[in-house]
Amino acid sequence: MGVQTATGLIETDALGFTLMHEHVFTSTPGLKEAYPQIFDRAAVIDQIVGYLTDAKEHGVSTVVEPTPFDMGRDVEIVAEASRRSGVNVVVSTGFFDVPKYFLATKSVDEAVDILERDIVEGVGHSGIRVGMIKARIEESLNGEYEYALRVCARLQRRSGLPVTVHTSSSPHRTGELACSVFEEEGVDPGRVVIGHAGDSTNLQYLHGILDRGFVIGMDRFGLGTLLSIDERVGVVASLCEEGYAGQMILSHDCPCYAEILTPEVFASIGGGESWKLTTVPEVVLPALRAAGVADKAIDEMTREVPARLLDREARSGSRLRGESVTAGGRNVVADELAIRNLISGLAQLADDGEVEEYAELVEEGAVIDTGNSQRRGRAQILEVARDRVKSGMSGRGTSRHVVTTTTVRVVDDTSATARSYFLFIRDTTTNPTVQYVGRYHDEFRYADGSWRLARRKVHVG
Repeated sequence: MGVQTATGLIETDALGFTLMHEHVFTSTPGLKEAYPQIFDRAAVIDQIVGYLTDAKEHGVSTVVEPTPFDMGRDVEIVAEASRRSGVNVVVSTGFFDVPKYFLATKSVDEAVDILERDIVEGVGHSGIRVGMIKARIEESLNGEYEYALRVCARLQRRSGLPVTVHTSSSPHRTGELACSVFEEEGVDPGRVVIGHAGDSTNLQYLHGILDRGFVIGMDRFGLGTLLSIDERVGVVASLCEEGYAGQMILSHDCPCYAEILTPEVFASIGGGESWKLTTVPEVVLPALRAAGVADKAIDEMTREVPARLLDREARSGSRLRGESVTAGGRNVVADELAIRNLISGLAQLADDGEVEEYAELVEEGAVIDTGNSQRRGRAQILEVARDRVKSGMSGRGTSRHVVTTTTVRVVDDTSATARSYFLFIRDTTTNPTVQYVGRYHDEFRYADGSWRLARRKVHVG
């Protein structure tokens, strides 16, 4: 179907390098309309065009503007700046500070009906339609934030548009609360970005969100109040090494224009020379490559994940609770079940010492990476499995793999990923002992009528 931008519908392939969280224009709602003498529209647009043009010169093709009406959204200013700069801009509906009008007079479903107009008909009389939904939660799930989250969740289910949620990751971990509300509302977690997750270095917190299927926003590069760029890069690199690149986006949360950001205010909130739209392509990506992050992972975070989110008919690989979702003629529910059975089958065959059958469940070119060693190809995987049985490391009566808390993401008709926790228990007949606990990060391929393991990364601990 494509992606809705401020200047019209574009093909998803035209998105290119995308920054998923930048505030192109924010203002006190109603201020410039009430006091036009204090607002120089032409100068403001010139300023925004300067930011966007600089970004384009550094390879940025698209910017997502998560500014709803209660942050002073002006989609006509954004559209003009987009046309002049040549950068696609996706504008948003939703809530940042829920107006008392909604809280006092409108139910959640009535609010959904009102906001839907931004998607179907366009904002106000502009005809400009939105392509993103914005919600917010700060230190706790109070009534206002829960209202906003439920409105945005139901609007997502009705429209198919993605949601980005402003959260307080450090120290309040409110991304977890947002996840729970979206799960209760039956939203596909792969359509939700838990924004500002990159403010945290707590990998346990981040793993918890990722393993529930949500996307995380590593979206404040250059904003120095909480973490330095190096600290943020370190977290992203660690998560990429663990196989999570397909669930992250990169951005800055940078305001191209906001009338309250005098130089003094800008500096007080951590803004500096690096808080601009070019820091990710100019500074962050080289630092990620230096940390060992592959170009494929970088493309996932800057191109593939944004495209999957913004295309309202794209499948994230997660499914709405209780729904049977098909893609390309295949049944996703059946695929998820087949992959779960495959994961269980690998564990049971290894424990029973049935190494030939075990090897048949992996691709010819499969890789199993334990961190200490790699087994490449079915032949080597089979050879190591035989050696483990001979040495007594595995086989009937000697070992048990207990695999649990599995999440499956069917990416398309021929590829899928999964995350699982495991326990490896030795001496099961005499003195059962847990030798290892950890996580499996798996990739699967579908060919010749069945799913097989293509890659397994084992993380102990």
